[in-house]
Amino acid sequence: MSTDTILFDVNFRPGIDRESTQYASKGGWYNGDKVRFRAGKPENIRGYEKRVQEAFIGTGRSSHSFTSNEALKYLSFGTPSHLYVYAGGKNNDVTPLRTSTTSSVTYKTVASSTRILVSSTGHGANVGDYFILVSSATVGGNHRFLNNQFEVVSSTPTNFTFNASIASSATTTITTRSKFQFYIHSGGSQNIPELGWGIGVYNAGVSITGARAWNSPASISGDAQTQPLRQWSLDNFGEDLLALPREGRLYVWDESSGTGNRAVVVSTAPSASNFMFVSQQDRHVICLGTHGVASGFDPMLVRWSDQNDYTNWNVNVSSTSGENQLGDGSELITGLNTRNQSLIWTDNAVHAMEFVGPPFIFNFRQLGSNCGIAGQHAAIELDGRIFWMGAKDFFVYDGAVKALPCTVRRYVYNDFNFDQKEKVYAGTNQEFREVTWLYPSKNATEVDRYVSYNPVENYWTFGTTIFTTWEDKEVFQNVITTGREADGDNYLYTNEPEDIYTADGQKQEAFLESSEFDTTPPSYGPGDNIMYLDRIVPDFTINDGGRVTLNMKLKNFPNGEIREKGPFFVTPTTQFIRTRARSRQAIIRISTSTGGTNWRLGSFRMDVTQDGKR
Repeated sequence: MSTDTILFDVNFRPGIDRESTQYASKGGWYNGDKVRFRAGKPENIRGYEKRVQEAFIGTGRSSHSFTSNEALKYLSFGTPSHLYVYAGGKNNDVTPLRTSTTSSVTYKTVASSTRILVSSTGHGANVGDYFILVSSATVGGNHRFLNNQFEVVSSTPTNFTFNASIASSATTTITTRSKFQFYIHSGGSQNIPELGWGIGVYNAGVSITGARAWNSPASISGDAQTQPLRQWSLDNFGEDLLALPREGRLYVWDESSGTGNRAVVVSTAPSASNFMFVSQQDRHVICLGTHGVASGFDPMLVRWSDQNDYTNWNVNVSSTSGENQLGDGSELITGLNTRNQSLIWTDNAVHAMEFVGPPFIFNFRQLGSNCGIAGQHAAIELDGRIFWMGAKDFFVYDGAVKALPCTVRRYVYNDFNFDQKEKVYAGTNQEFREVTWLYPSKNATEVDRYVSYNPVENYWTFGTTIFTTWEDKEVFQNVITTGREADGDNYLYTNEPEDIYTADGQKQEAFLESSEFDTTPPSYGPGDNIMYLDRIVPDFTINDGGRVTLNMKLKNFPNGEIREKGPFFVTPTTQFIRTRARSRQAIIRISTSTGGTNWRLGSFRMDVTQDGKR
């Protein structure tokens, strides 16, 4: 047996590979979180911080940035109940109003309770809706409302209730004139299939439980429907914002009116649509899944406005407005404006929409089939190529539709909540040439995972996240995201600002774990020897004050006993680590030890001696 000590390099392929076992993927990385690769070498990604300290209402579902003619910067984003425009360091509420009424209503309060009942016939509010109450009357002994915003917590045709910020000091009943401004109806925060049997108490009615009894079947005309997730499609028409809640009307926010004003309905647009975008080259507003000119709602119908006029949807000789029905699918999901054409996805196919001018206006052609998209925001463009996440695969369009080879596909789709697939959100990070998809894992109802692809260096990574939308730095200096914290509060974040390696001031967990590798140096031939690992010479770039943790898992056989060594700590001045371990295979795990640490790995060198074959 040789007793010579050999110092040899250990290098790994860039990216994470989870398509096989940890042993079969030898030579690569197997697991990680919040890491990327540059020039083939791994590093932890930068952190994030709150852009606005005040939480907004609801979870962010879509976002869009744009500028005014005066170069003012705006970021619009929508939640199940609200529409916001971020400007001047503030989230401005521009949610459209459904109605504004002034009438005589009756308030009922109970001492020591925050609940207030309002008797008002024809209010039309649903549970989860929001309203603004303007009142000069004293209610409950201590409530005086002035432009306060509240959520409806229960509702009947003749009354509704809401919670005040403090408890009433007295049990009272008062009738007075009040002004109510009701927001448009809130949408669902989840995709909830309601087919089948009820969820209430056995043999009990709605009057008792508030839900169908579990032994009561759904009715086709009533609750045998899927409550859809509220999505927003947002785009700018010049310097103005167009916004459409799924299954709703088209609204416009006039930038010149200022952030103190709300979006208003475009009354001439279709009465309901599922998605909207602007074909920026020819300036048509395009609605998908909408009402036809002379027909009812058609989930496969494309309809567009007159050129340069989002208010004109009339089809006649003086207008370029029109409509067209697409095939190969049951519904239109989304559209994306690209450099030379627009792409439109059904639940099974993708089509190109090209402006050709009168008399046909647009030409449509199918690009591919069996390549449907996960949700309205699951597609993005990077460097002229279109990437999207489907229900079972990733795709790219670069002149032809192709399935995108993915080294983490099995991992992602085996841990994917298909019921909430419409929450998938795609974004780019131009700085690092990355495409990222945010998605909900199998046991989560909200987005909690990400998967990223770098088409330039051709590698994949994945990890955990709190972000639900993503907007690249085309308008603002940094990537801006909406995110949902563990307590349920939602904020706007600046993502990956320079020199920030913390999660809103807290330690950001980042790690990278290798596949199994042979500890036998190549000069020893096949890796069937047990080696004595005396030391590791790490090759890290670490910021002053930073620290990285190394852990090792040692094995003699792929399914053999795992022995752990570590933790070992690496600082900017660490020259080597004494491991004193024996194994045939090893796994190395790198993790961030302290908040604010910035690290980048070069390669490892291991000091080993042959120890035998047993």
